[in-house]
Amino acid sequence: MRTIFRNATNRIVFGLRDDPAKLRGAAAVFRQGGRTVLVKGKDEITIRAKTDGDALPFWEAGILLTPEESGRFDARGLGFVQLVALRDSGVQDPGEIYEFDVCDTLAERVCFDPAERKAWKGESKEDGA
Repeated sequence: MRTIFRNATNRIVFGLRDDPAKLRGAAAVFRQGGRTVLVKGKDEITIRAKTDGDALPFWEAGILLTPEESGRFDARGLGFVQLVALRDSGVQDPGEIYEFDVCDTLAERVCFDPAERKAWKGESKEDGA
């Protein structure tokens, strides 16, 4: 199961077998607790062409959630995101539905002061700053 962290930047990735250039429109619909929390349109979905292990083409559809957008979800609840596509013929392709868990972040307790940074085993503090 995927996890979305509230008040943090999150990225959701869908794999597509059909060329997204052939689609008239698309949207990522995020739902939680029986309500639509967020809808991201086609212009907010990043597409990257790739090939699989058999050299067959596929596309990754990436949806970026800002900290403000991820903060709209209720903590400790399940959510769902569905990538809905509209084909040139006017037929709606429902796409996959991904389930995700929502976790709160404790940003006020995280210290990013480089002077306080701990070195990893085998690393000097100068290497990781």
